[in-house]
Amino acid sequence: MKTEKVSLVAELVQCIGQDNRVVSLTGGGGKTTVMVALASYLKKCGYSVLLSTTTSIPSQTLFDYGADVVLTNESDFFTYEPHKGDVVLYAEKHVMDYKRFYSPREEILPFLSKKYDYLLLIADVSKNLPLVKHREEYPRIASFSKAVIAVVGMSCFGKLSDDMCLGEDHKEKVDEIYLQSLFDNAQGCLKGLESCNHAVVLLNQCDVLQEEQLAQVKRVKSSYKIVYGSVEQDCMY
Repeated sequence: MKTEKVSLVAELVQCIGQDNRVVSLTGGGGKTTVMVALASYLKKCGYSVLLSTTTSIPSQTLFDYGADVVLTNESDFFTYEPHKGDVVLYAEKHVMDYKRFYSPREEILPFLSKKYDYLLLIADVSKNLPLVKHREEYPRIASFSKAVIAVVGMSCFGKLSDDMCLGEDHKEKVDEIYLQSLFDNAQGCLKGLESCNHAVVLLNQCDVLQEEQLAQVKRVKSSYKIVYGSVEQDCMY
């Protein structure tokens, strides 16, 4: 399948806008991988980047965040002075769950971006599934976010929805009709994007699609800008 040579990550940075330095990531199908790819790109540009969450994320023993520094308590976070080009991961440990890191206290969330050029926040839960139908409390997009990237994983295409979509109770084939209904659903994968002036939908994992499948996916419409690509390959389709 022919791909465009432009970097997908560079395109996402352009989409969110250079002045929008607090970015929330929602959805499924690679949002944590997208966060890490963005951080790596911004680091190469000389920016300091803070990675965190308003929900929870895997601990650094289970996922490679590419972080120069990992901070897991408030005192260390507030005393650490970042340098240009630093990627810092800050989230709280939980004594009962060593496999995951959790959101810092809500009261300190607005302070997270003060010392960093960029703050990237995982703001959703998908349980490793590519699609999401949200419960009322999700996504948890921080009120001070300036941009949102909603990630939709295309590894779901052609499979059954109850296996691919968190919160889905019905068994349907995931095709362009199903994806359109999920885009149009108030609790669907685009929920919360209206809260920010800059929002983009990333249809990730397009490298797994056949040409006809990609053509079907591109017929799905949204009022938000849609980007088609593969974060792992850093290419657009």
